[in-house]
Amino acid sequence: MKKFILFLVAAFFLNAQDKNLSESEVPASVRSGFDKMFPGVSPVRWERENYGLYEAELNWRGHPASATFNADGLWMRTEKEVKQSEIPAGVIAHARKLYPDFSVAECQIISTPDVRTLYEVEMFRGIERQSLIFDSNNTFLRIEVDEDDDDKGRTQPKG
Repeated sequence: MKKFILFLVAAFFLNAQDKNLSESEVPASVRSGFDKMFPGVSPVRWERENYGLYEAELNWRGHPASATFNADGLWMRTEKEVKQSEIPAGVIAHARKLYPDFSVAECQIISTPDVRTLYEVEMFRGIERQSLIFDSNNTFLRIEVDEDDDDKGRTQPKG
């Protein structure tokens, strides 16, 4: 019985980790969804994520990006790395107000199917990192927590 429980625990943790996939391991529905969203673009790498999602890393319009699809090939989200100057100045100002002792590490523009554009500003101070999410009105929405992150080095915003 102990061996069976150990097997189940190990299987759970192995399944819970993101897994790199070869092109042939990506379901046809997911690949089709990607081709519709990004015609003529080839993904650099595929990954199977938690909750049955698939993520393609790609170079899109001169920027590193990732696009997430469900198992049916439905586009869920795109994150595009951009220069700080490509993020609205009000978003950067708000991030600096929330974390005045931190510096901007990187920025992303996040697009979702509901045509909502979000901005992610990653701030850092030493080993501390914060990924802050803002809407197009410069409103702070939340701290984005990476599923691979154990929340070490996270600090709550000021004010």
